[in-house]
Amino acid sequence: MPSINKIIYLDCDVIVNSNIANLYKIEIGHNLIAGIKDICAPFEGYINSGVVIFNLEQMRQENIEEKFLYWTRRNAEIITCGDQEIINETCKGRSLVIDDKTWNVQTSEFSKRSCFTNNPKIIHYIGKYKPWTKYSLCYYKEYFRKYL
Repeated sequence: MPSINKIIYLDCDVIVNSNIANLYKIEIGHNLIAGIKDICAPFEGYINSGVVIFNLEQMRQENIEEKFLYWTRRNAEIITCGDQEIINETCKGRSLVIDDKTWNVQTSEFSKRSCFTNNPKIIHYIGKYKPWTKYSLCYYKEYFRKYL
């Protein structure tokens, strides 16, 4: 997408419950990526890759695609978090953590959730509990049923 300078990437297990244009409007400056801190972040600036703003213009200038491939090849045997680990390790120190956690409410065990709110903007069904499974114990499954 050579003519596109910025995109929002969404995992397939998210529900968008708000105007996503407001997320797109967040200024990320010269950072490569922006997103919400992952609930199990191993270092400062580590974001959850289920909802990511990519600064494509900056990434092209810095040849980040090649850096993703290079990091992946060198670390293939120890990668435990797939694309999330690759993105965060490659963009370390160049990510903006968005303070408004309602843009990626990560549903997991109650004690580890990124945010508890009655007004989630984006719900990310991380972990083993998915709202589409029978007898799901998943939080916010009513939103999935509503949009289904």
